[in-house]
Amino acid sequence: MSENRQRQHKFSNKKDAARVNRREVAVQLRKTAREDQMSKRRNLAEDLNTSPLKTNSPDRNDDERQLPKSYDEIRSFFASGMPSQVRRACKACRKKLSASGNPPIDEIINEGFVRPLIQALYSTDNATQKEAAWALTNITCGNERQTAEVVNKGGVAALTHCFTNDEDPETVEQAIWAIGNIVGDGPRMRDFVIEAGIVTLIMPHIKSEQSNEFLANLTWMLSNLCRNKPPPKFEQVKPLLLPLNALLCWKDPKCNVDAAWALSYFSDGGDEYVEAMANVDGLIKQLMVLASSDKPKVMVPAIRALGNSLTGNDENTETIMNSGFLDMAAYMLNGSMRRADSVIKDVIWGLSNIAAGTPNQQHRLASRTDLLREVSDRLKGAEFKIRKECCYVFGNLVTSSKKLKKDDVYNLIMCQSIESVATILECNDTQLIEVALRFYKCMLELADQHNIDIFSAVEESGALDSFEALQMHQSDEIYSLAVHIVETWFCNEDFTNPETDEMAFKEPLHESNQKFAF
Repeated sequence: MSENRQRQHKFSNKKDAARVNRREVAVQLRKTAREDQMSKRRNLAEDLNTSPLKTNSPDRNDDERQLPKSYDEIRSFFASGMPSQVRRACKACRKKLSASGNPPIDEIINEGFVRPLIQALYSTDNATQKEAAWALTNITCGNERQTAEVVNKGGVAALTHCFTNDEDPETVEQAIWAIGNIVGDGPRMRDFVIEAGIVTLIMPHIKSEQSNEFLANLTWMLSNLCRNKPPPKFEQVKPLLLPLNALLCWKDPKCNVDAAWALSYFSDGGDEYVEAMANVDGLIKQLMVLASSDKPKVMVPAIRALGNSLTGNDENTETIMNSGFLDMAAYMLNGSMRRADSVIKDVIWGLSNIAAGTPNQQHRLASRTDLLREVSDRLKGAEFKIRKECCYVFGNLVTSSKKLKKDDVYNLIMCQSIESVATILECNDTQLIEVALRFYKCMLELADQHNIDIFSAVEESGALDSFEALQMHQSDEIYSLAVHIVETWFCNEDFTNPETDEMAFKEPLHESNQKFAF
């Protein structure tokens, strides 16, 4: 039996296994959206007049005729040691690296200019610091080898030295930008920068008095500190939660977006990380608000942060549910505004994680017929990636528990889960077919337990024909499940249950209020 098949075999008996399975699916969700947020950025402005980083320095408009043109001239300007010449050499490097197209990063490195640029960061001249930091920002926007050239020559310590510049916040901002590029290079660089004490050093600069542009760059850098797998050490990034919560609520949309991305990465670290998020007053509620917005840029990371949180332990799942996840999901699925498929998929993925929770959590979901109808409708007609998540909702809901109440089972029947899951039995995804078969097996067991007749519904959905056909399937697991279902419940042509009356379809006793607004 293959590893995948073994995992799915366990899935029928243990809700924890179901959660693990959904966490693996989460990895695929993240991989397909890896470019949703840029890990590196290059400052392409041609001069400080048009850059996002403005300056009042009188040296801003260096006469172009005074700038060195060739690499030999740049080298001689650096070698002179004269502050004005060093500044112009830094500016010349920066202008070459800021050109659109393919910047000459390797040429700048090969000419030996990285070290003097790093040394210029210790200058007492703001303009020199800023030009050097800008040039290094665009070098660190390159590949891993190019970024390593800056790091290996002491670039991190020099850039964080700029944080001590109390006169010019724009120099600090440019240094933050460069650090953001370095930590965006991957977990090795990220951990190196964190070990250098970046979290402590950056804290004094996270304040509302800063410009929105400054805070936007800083928030993006913080998001990179939380990014990539394996996650950063919990104790090292835990102090970021309070400032991220503030930035999540800040008046600038760019800050909101990158703070939400940071929390989506943070929440992917595991139960300890999610629990810390839940303990920050108002954080989960604000994520819920942003997830329900009509702005996809912030909606996507907010939903992903909440979905990651639902893959954790039962306590964390309970916290997210109590903060209004089911209401948010209903708003997103029922809303008149069409949502992107990726958003719908992430919302339903979150529901599938709840469906693998405790009996009480399963009951709360099963009582929401508004949600079950939306899931059922999409299972029959949406894109396959969404249908897959819908199938897991119903599969987890009945497979992970034998304690669904009678009204819960009626709700599943009324929402046409039997008919919609039948459409999966003809797909080519072996693992998903197993989920669907386990759904029918458990639904039939629950029907026996509560004396409900669902034989006709199963037959009319076309599922019975699929059971018979799947007895010829090459998968041993699918074959065994199909045979078991047919022989246990459909061995005779007359599908009757003398112990029950005619199926009593009725509205659930406690149907939830479908109206919702933030």
